[in-house]
Amino acid sequence: MSVPGLFTHGSPRHRLPHPPVPVRLLLAAHAAFVEAFAMLRANPPTGFTLATAGEKAITRQVKDILANELLLNGTVKGFSKTFFSKVTRDEELTSYDGAHPDKKPDLLLGLQRPEGARVIADQDAIFVECKPVDDDHPLTTAYGADGIRRFVHGEYAWAMTSAMMLGYVRDGFTITHHLRANFKKNKSDARFGKPVLGRIIPGSVKGAKHEALRASRHRRGFPYPANSKPAPPIMLCHSWHDCMSEEE
Repeated sequence: MSVPGLFTHGSPRHRLPHPPVPVRLLLAAHAAFVEAFAMLRANPPTGFTLATAGEKAITRQVKDILANELLLNGTVKGFSKTFFSKVTRDEELTSYDGAHPDKKPDLLLGLQRPEGARVIADQDAIFVECKPVDDDHPLTTAYGADGIRRFVHGEYAWAMTSAMMLGYVRDGFTITHHLRANFKKNKSDARFGKPVLGRIIPGSVKGAKHEALRASRHRRGFPYPANSKPAPPIMLCHSWHDCMSEEE
């Protein structure tokens, strides 16, 4: 028998959903990912090859760079301890209703909020789901059913109104052609939450090894147990990076 925790029941001290994550912080997170991949290409750890590495190996390297280099040094504008509290991988958290007490988002970028903010501390973050995007990992099953679904069904980021999908891209996949077509194909699939792909987020530009940050909107069908109010749609920001080429 699963028992929802105190925070899934809610408290007058908590605001659901949490205040929106400022767009500038989503852009800062994307810029940090761009820099992390640049560092992996320029100076890969011994035995690590980006072009052949699996999802978990890439995620571990990205997390280590973000947590131990970029966040501490503040070399990426906006990605600093002023705005972000931590970077963790596979941190155990509870789903919206407490039915799943040990969900493990791939990456969690904790947020720094003003003192007294009415948020659930361990659920106040940019949740990042990391997925390979290539011929061997169909978008519908790997990126969608195993990734986007977690946000739509309230397993991840249920207290938030935005989150991120980090794509490890090979085989020429692009957001404009492949993700757009996949969303159109799955527009009625409940796992996708009636997806709508939006425009490039202002302030983000395409690079030689990464796409511009792009957002999509997904409906969520679960209520908050504390007040029975339906969770609002979630905006997912898609940060896609070339993991085939080793050179900058």
